[in-house]
Amino acid sequence: MNGDASIDIDRADDAEVLLSGYPGAAVLVDDAGQVLRANPKGAGLEALIAHEAMPEVQDLVSKARSMGSVSVGTITLQSSKGEIVLETTVVPLKADRLLVMTRDLTMDRNLRSALVESRQRYKDLVEVSSDFCWKTSPDGDFVFVSPDGALDYSADDLIDHPAADFIVNADDYSPLPFFSKRPLEDVEMWFRRKDGETACMMLSCVPLFTEVNGERQWSGSRGVCRDVSLDRDNEAALARARHREQLLNYIVSMIRDELEPENMLSAAATATTRALEVAGCRIFRQTETGKFGVAAEYGNAQGIEGLENQLENLTPTGEVSAFRLGNWEVLAVATHYRHVINGAICIWKSAAVGS
Repeated sequence: MNGDASIDIDRADDAEVLLSGYPGAAVLVDDAGQVLRANPKGAGLEALIAHEAMPEVQDLVSKARSMGSVSVGTITLQSSKGEIVLETTVVPLKADRLLVMTRDLTMDRNLRSALVESRQRYKDLVEVSSDFCWKTSPDGDFVFVSPDGALDYSADDLIDHPAADFIVNADDYSPLPFFSKRPLEDVEMWFRRKDGETACMMLSCVPLFTEVNGERQWSGSRGVCRDVSLDRDNEAALARARHREQLLNYIVSMIRDELEPENMLSAAATATTRALEVAGCRIFRQTETGKFGVAAEYGNAQGIEGLENQLENLTPTGEVSAFRLGNWEVLAVATHYRHVINGAICIWKSAAVGS
Protein backbone atom coordinates (compact mmCIF):
# COMPACT_ATOMS: atom_id res chain seq x y z
CA MET A 1 0.00 0.00 0.00
CA ASN A 2 1.08 3.64 -0.46
CA GLY A 3 3.28 4.87 2.39
CA ASP A 4 3.82 1.36 3.74
CA ALA A 5 6.73 1.64 6.21
CA SER A 6 6.93 -2.09 7.02
CA ILE A 7 10.30 -3.81 6.78
CA ASP A 8 10.69 -6.50 4.14
CA ILE A 9 11.75 -9.61 6.08
CA ASP A 10 10.68 -12.92 4.71
CA ARG A 11 13.20 -15.34 6.10
CA ALA A 12 13.07 -16.67 9.65
CA ASP A 13 16.80 -16.14 10.19
CA ASP A 14 16.44 -12.44 9.34
CA ALA A 15 13.92 -12.11 12.16
CA GLU A 16 16.31 -13.96 14.43
CA VAL A 17 19.04 -11.44 13.60
CA LEU A 18 16.75 -8.59 14.59
CA LEU A 19 15.73 -10.29 17.82
CA SER A 20 19.22 -11.28 18.90
CA GLY A 21 20.71 -7.92 17.95
CA TYR A 22 18.33 -5.90 20.08
CA PRO A 23 19.85 -5.21 23.54
CA GLY A 24 16.53 -5.20 25.39
CA ALA A 25 13.51 -7.48 25.53
CA ALA A 26 12.01 -8.19 22.09
CA VAL A 27 9.50 -10.64 20.62
CA LEU A 28 8.22 -11.41 17.14
CA VAL A 29 4.42 -11.60 16.96
CA ASP A 30 1.97 -12.52 14.23
CA ASP A 31 -0.82 -10.43 12.89
CA ALA A 32 -3.05 -11.49 15.82
CA GLY A 33 -0.48 -10.51 18.42
CA GLN A 34 0.58 -14.07 19.26
CA VAL A 35 4.25 -14.48 20.11
CA LEU A 36 6.23 -16.46 17.52
CA ARG A 37 9.77 -15.99 18.82
CA ALA A 38 11.55 -14.12 21.62
CA ASN A 39 15.14 -13.16 22.28
CA PRO A 40 16.80 -14.26 25.57
CA LYS A 41 15.68 -11.10 27.41
CA GLY A 42 12.18 -11.34 25.98
CA ALA A 43 11.04 -14.41 27.95
CA GLY A 44 9.32 -12.27 30.55
CA LEU A 45 7.70 -10.11 27.87
CA GLU A 46 6.47 -13.24 26.09
CA ALA A 47 4.89 -14.52 29.31
CA LEU A 48 3.13 -11.21 29.98
CA ILE A 49 1.70 -11.11 26.45
CA ALA A 50 0.62 -14.74 26.64
CA HIS A 51 -1.23 -14.09 29.91
CA GLU A 52 -2.76 -10.90 28.52
CA ALA A 53 -1.09 -8.88 31.27
CA MET A 54 -0.07 -6.21 28.75
CA PRO A 55 -3.18 -5.32 26.74
CA GLU A 56 -1.45 -2.12 25.67
CA VAL A 57 0.84 -4.23 23.46
CA GLN A 58 -2.14 -5.50 21.52
CA ASP A 59 -3.30 -1.91 21.00
CA LEU A 60 0.11 -0.91 19.67
CA VAL A 61 0.20 -3.98 17.41
CA SER A 62 -3.21 -3.15 15.98
CA LYS A 63 -2.18 0.46 15.43
CA ALA A 64 1.08 -0.49 13.70
CA ARG A 65 -0.69 -3.08 11.54
CA SER A 66 -3.48 -0.74 10.46
CA MET A 67 -1.23 2.24 9.76
CA GLY A 68 1.63 0.25 8.32
CA SER A 69 4.14 2.27 10.34
CA VAL A 70 6.09 2.13 13.59
CA SER A 71 3.99 2.54 16.72
CA VAL A 72 5.50 3.70 20.04
CA GLY A 73 3.97 3.89 23.51
CA THR A 74 4.82 3.83 27.21
CA ILE A 75 3.47 0.99 29.33
CA THR A 76 3.43 0.99 33.14
CA LEU A 77 3.36 -2.31 35.04
CA GLN A 78 2.85 -2.88 38.75
CA SER A 79 5.28 -5.18 40.55
CA SER A 80 6.18 -6.06 44.12
CA LYS A 81 9.03 -3.52 43.93
CA GLY A 82 6.91 -0.73 42.52
CA GLU A 83 6.10 0.52 39.07
CA ILE A 84 7.99 -0.65 35.98
CA VAL A 85 7.95 1.73 33.03
CA LEU A 86 8.59 0.29 29.57
CA GLU A 87 8.94 2.18 26.32
CA THR A 88 7.43 -0.17 23.74
CA THR A 89 8.05 0.04 19.99
CA VAL A 90 6.18 -2.06 17.45
CA VAL A 91 7.70 -2.34 13.95
CA PRO A 92 5.59 -3.93 11.21
CA LEU A 93 7.39 -6.51 9.05
CA LYS A 94 6.36 -8.26 5.87
CA ALA A 95 4.47 -11.54 5.98
CA ASP A 96 2.06 -10.23 8.64
CA ARG A 97 4.62 -10.24 11.37
CA LEU A 98 5.56 -7.49 13.78
CA LEU A 99 8.58 -6.90 15.97
CA VAL A 100 7.81 -5.75 19.55
CA MET A 101 10.76 -4.15 21.38
CA THR A 102 10.81 -2.71 24.90
CA ARG A 103 13.21 -0.46 26.76
CA ASP A 104 13.14 -0.20 30.55
CA LEU A 105 12.71 3.46 31.53
CA THR A 106 12.14 2.77 35.22
CA MET A 107 15.58 3.92 36.36
CA ASP A 108 15.53 6.98 34.11
CA ARG A 109 12.07 7.91 35.37
CA ASN A 110 13.08 7.41 39.01
CA LEU A 111 16.29 9.40 38.57
CA ARG A 112 14.39 12.20 36.86
CA SER A 113 11.77 12.23 39.61
CA ALA A 114 14.47 12.21 42.29
CA LEU A 115 16.26 15.09 40.56
CA VAL A 116 13.07 17.13 40.28
CA GLU A 117 12.23 16.45 43.92
CA SER A 118 15.76 17.32 45.01
CA ARG A 119 15.72 20.59 43.08
CA GLN A 120 12.30 21.45 44.48
CA ARG A 121 13.48 20.66 48.01
CA TYR A 122 16.55 22.86 47.51
CA LYS A 123 14.37 25.65 46.09
CA ASP A 124 11.97 25.44 49.05
CA LEU A 125 14.81 25.50 51.58
CA VAL A 126 16.44 28.49 49.91
CA GLU A 127 13.16 30.40 49.80
CA VAL A 128 12.24 29.81 53.46
CA SER A 129 15.77 30.12 54.84
CA SER A 130 16.71 33.32 56.60
CA ASP A 131 20.21 32.88 55.20
CA PHE A 132 21.40 34.60 52.05
CA CYS A 133 22.32 32.12 49.30
CA TRP A 134 24.35 33.25 46.31
CA LYS A 135 26.40 32.26 43.29
CA THR A 136 29.02 34.32 41.48
CA SER A 137 30.45 34.26 37.96
CA PRO A 138 34.19 34.12 37.18
CA ASP A 139 34.07 37.94 37.11
CA GLY A 140 32.80 38.04 40.70
CA ASP A 141 29.31 39.24 39.79
CA PHE A 142 26.23 37.80 41.47
CA VAL A 143 24.44 35.49 39.02
CA PHE A 144 22.07 34.01 41.61
CA VAL A 145 20.82 35.22 44.97
CA SER A 146 18.01 34.18 47.28
CA PRO A 147 14.63 35.30 45.92
CA ASP A 148 14.10 37.71 48.80
CA GLY A 149 17.51 39.33 48.38
CA ALA A 150 19.51 40.41 51.42
CA LEU A 151 20.41 43.41 53.56
CA ASP A 152 17.33 45.27 52.34
CA TYR A 153 18.46 44.81 48.72
CA SER A 154 16.09 43.06 46.34
CA ALA A 155 17.36 40.22 44.18
CA ASP A 156 17.40 42.58 41.18
CA ASP A 157 19.58 45.02 43.13
CA LEU A 158 22.24 42.32 43.50
CA ILE A 159 22.12 40.29 40.28
CA ASP A 160 24.83 41.21 37.72
CA HIS A 161 26.58 43.50 40.22
CA PRO A 162 30.09 42.85 41.61
CA ALA A 163 29.85 41.17 45.00
CA ALA A 164 32.87 43.14 46.23
CA ASP A 165 30.91 46.40 45.91
CA PHE A 166 28.76 45.40 48.87
CA ILE A 167 31.65 44.57 51.23
CA VAL A 168 33.34 46.92 53.67
CA ASN A 169 37.11 46.93 53.03
CA ALA A 170 36.98 44.10 50.47
CA ASP A 171 40.76 44.35 49.94
CA ASP A 172 41.34 43.13 53.50
CA TYR A 173 40.22 39.60 52.62
CA SER A 174 42.54 37.15 50.90
CA PRO A 175 41.04 35.34 49.24
CA LEU A 176 37.74 37.13 48.95
CA PRO A 177 35.17 34.31 49.30
CA PHE A 178 33.37 35.35 46.12
CA PHE A 179 36.61 34.69 44.21
CA SER A 180 37.89 31.78 46.29
CA LYS A 181 39.20 28.69 44.52
CA ARG A 182 39.05 26.65 47.72
CA PRO A 183 36.26 25.99 50.24
CA LEU A 184 35.93 28.50 53.07
CA GLU A 185 33.84 28.20 56.22
CA ASP A 186 32.56 30.76 58.72
CA VAL A 187 34.40 33.80 57.37
CA GLU A 188 33.20 36.89 59.24
CA MET A 189 32.71 39.87 56.95
CA TRP A 190 31.08 43.28 57.11
CA PHE A 191 28.57 44.22 54.40
CA ARG A 192 26.94 47.51 53.51
CA ARG A 193 23.18 47.61 53.87
CA LYS A 194 21.06 49.50 51.40
CA ASP A 195 20.55 52.32 53.94
CA GLY A 196 24.31 52.70 54.37
CA GLU A 197 24.55 50.91 57.71
CA THR A 198 26.80 47.88 58.13
CA ALA A 199 25.93 44.28 58.90
CA CYS A 200 28.13 41.45 60.12
CA MET A 201 27.73 38.32 58.02
CA MET A 202 29.12 34.82 58.52
CA LEU A 203 30.00 33.41 55.11
CA SER A 204 30.82 29.91 53.81
CA CYS A 205 31.52 29.01 50.18
CA VAL A 206 32.64 26.30 47.78
CA PRO A 207 34.38 26.88 44.41
CA LEU A 208 32.81 25.77 41.13
CA PHE A 209 34.79 24.12 38.33
CA THR A 210 33.97 23.15 34.74
CA GLU A 211 35.77 21.00 32.17
CA VAL A 212 37.03 23.02 29.20
CA ASN A 213 39.00 21.17 26.53
CA GLY A 214 39.87 18.52 29.07
CA GLU A 215 41.11 21.05 31.62
CA ARG A 216 39.47 21.85 34.95
CA GLN A 217 38.78 25.59 35.12
CA TRP A 218 37.37 27.69 37.95
CA SER A 219 33.96 29.08 36.99
CA GLY A 220 32.84 30.96 40.11
CA SER A 221 31.73 30.27 43.67
CA ARG A 222 28.57 29.30 45.48
CA GLY A 223 27.84 29.97 49.13
CA VAL A 224 25.62 31.15 51.92
CA CYS A 225 25.73 34.15 54.27
CA ARG A 226 24.13 34.38 57.71
CA ASP A 227 23.45 37.74 59.34
CA VAL A 228 25.05 37.65 62.81
CA SER A 229 24.78 41.39 63.51
CA LEU A 230 22.35 40.85 66.38
CA ASP A 231 24.62 38.19 67.87
CA ARG A 232 27.60 40.54 67.70
CA ASP A 233 25.57 43.38 69.25
CA ASN A 234 24.51 41.08 72.08
CA GLU A 235 28.08 39.91 72.62
CA ALA A 236 29.30 43.52 72.72
CA ALA A 237 26.55 44.49 75.18
CA LEU A 238 27.43 41.52 77.38
CA ALA A 239 31.12 42.45 77.25
CA ARG A 240 30.31 46.03 78.25
CA ALA A 241 28.14 44.79 81.11
CA ARG A 242 30.91 42.52 82.34
CA HIS A 243 33.40 45.37 82.07
CA ARG A 244 31.12 47.67 84.08
CA GLU A 245 30.72 44.97 86.69
CA GLN A 246 34.49 44.54 86.93
CA LEU A 247 34.97 48.30 87.31
CA LEU A 248 32.28 48.50 89.96
CA ASN A 249 33.75 45.58 91.89
CA TYR A 250 37.17 47.22 91.74
CA ILE A 251 35.85 50.56 93.02
CA VAL A 252 33.78 48.94 95.76
CA SER A 253 36.68 46.76 96.91
CA MET A 254 38.93 49.85 97.10
CA ILE A 255 36.36 51.62 99.25
CA ARG A 256 35.85 48.65 101.55
CA ASP A 257 39.56 48.45 102.24
CA GLU A 258 39.41 51.87 103.94
CA LEU A 259 38.26 52.13 107.52
CA GLU A 260 37.88 55.91 107.82
CA PRO A 261 34.83 57.49 106.07
CA GLU A 262 36.85 60.40 104.70
CA ASN A 263 39.45 58.03 103.29
CA MET A 264 36.66 55.99 101.65
CA LEU A 265 35.69 58.95 99.46
CA SER A 266 39.34 59.53 98.50
CA ALA A 267 39.67 55.84 97.67
CA ALA A 268 36.50 56.04 95.57
CA ALA A 269 37.82 59.03 93.60
CA THR A 270 41.16 57.31 93.06
CA ALA A 271 39.64 54.00 92.02
CA THR A 272 37.15 55.69 89.67
CA THR A 273 39.89 57.66 87.92
CA ARG A 274 42.06 54.60 87.43
CA ALA A 275 39.26 52.24 86.47
CA LEU A 276 37.72 54.59 83.88
CA GLU A 277 41.11 55.78 82.63
CA VAL A 278 40.12 59.44 82.88
CA ALA A 279 42.19 62.48 83.82
CA GLY A 280 40.53 63.08 87.16
CA CYS A 281 37.58 62.59 89.46
CA ARG A 282 36.00 64.87 92.08
CA ILE A 283 33.35 63.96 94.64
CA PHE A 284 31.16 66.73 96.02
CA ARG A 285 29.09 66.89 99.20
CA GLN A 286 26.06 69.17 99.26
CA THR A 287 25.96 71.53 102.24
CA GLU A 288 22.90 72.60 104.19
CA THR A 289 22.74 75.77 102.09
CA GLY A 290 22.50 73.72 98.89
CA LYS A 291 26.03 74.51 97.78
CA PHE A 292 28.45 71.82 96.56
CA GLY A 293 31.72 71.42 98.43
CA VAL A 294 34.64 69.19 97.48
CA ALA A 295 34.74 66.01 99.57
CA ALA A 296 37.51 64.16 97.71
CA GLU A 297 39.36 64.29 94.40
CA TYR A 298 42.09 62.58 92.44
CA GLY A 299 43.97 63.27 89.23
CA ASN A 300 44.80 66.27 87.12
CA ALA A 301 42.59 69.17 88.28
CA GLN A 302 44.42 71.95 86.43
CA GLY A 303 41.89 74.18 84.68
CA ILE A 304 38.87 72.53 86.30
CA GLU A 305 38.17 75.47 88.62
CA GLY A 306 34.52 76.50 88.88
CA LEU A 307 33.29 72.96 88.33
CA GLU A 308 30.83 73.20 91.24
CA ASN A 309 29.05 76.05 89.47
CA GLN A 310 28.03 73.64 86.70
CA LEU A 311 26.18 71.31 89.09
CA GLU A 312 23.12 73.41 89.88
CA ASN A 313 20.94 71.76 87.25
CA LEU A 314 21.65 68.15 88.24
CA THR A 315 18.54 66.05 88.89
CA PRO A 316 18.05 63.28 91.47
CA THR A 317 16.91 60.86 88.79
CA GLY A 318 20.44 59.76 87.88
CA GLU A 319 20.65 61.54 84.54
CA VAL A 320 24.22 62.25 83.44
CA SER A 321 25.11 65.80 82.46
CA ALA A 322 27.85 66.33 79.86
CA PHE A 323 29.56 69.68 79.28
CA ARG A 324 32.89 71.24 78.40
CA LEU A 325 34.98 73.19 80.88
CA GLY A 326 38.13 74.74 79.45
CA ASN A 327 40.11 71.97 77.81
CA TRP A 328 38.16 69.23 79.55
CA GLU A 329 35.14 67.13 78.62
CA VAL A 330 33.20 66.60 81.84
CA LEU A 331 30.54 64.11 82.93
CA ALA A 332 28.61 64.81 86.12
CA VAL A 333 25.84 62.98 87.97
CA ALA A 334 24.10 63.73 91.24
CA THR A 335 24.20 61.38 94.19
CA HIS A 336 21.12 61.18 96.34
CA TYR A 337 19.64 59.72 99.46
CA ARG A 338 15.91 59.02 99.60
CA HIS A 339 15.43 60.84 96.31
CA VAL A 340 17.11 63.98 97.65
CA ILE A 341 20.42 65.16 96.19
CA ASN A 342 23.22 64.95 98.74
CA GLY A 343 26.23 65.37 96.47
CA ALA A 344 27.69 64.76 93.04
CA ILE A 345 30.50 62.94 91.30
CA CYS A 346 32.35 64.28 88.27
CA ILE A 347 34.96 62.83 85.95
CA TRP A 348 36.81 64.54 83.13
CA LYS A 349 39.19 63.86 80.29
CA SER A 350 41.00 65.95 77.71
CA ALA A 351 38.84 67.42 74.96
CA ALA A 352 41.72 67.15 72.46
CA VAL A 353 40.96 65.17 69.31
CA GLY A 354 41.93 61.51 69.63
CA SER A 355 42.05 61.56 73.43
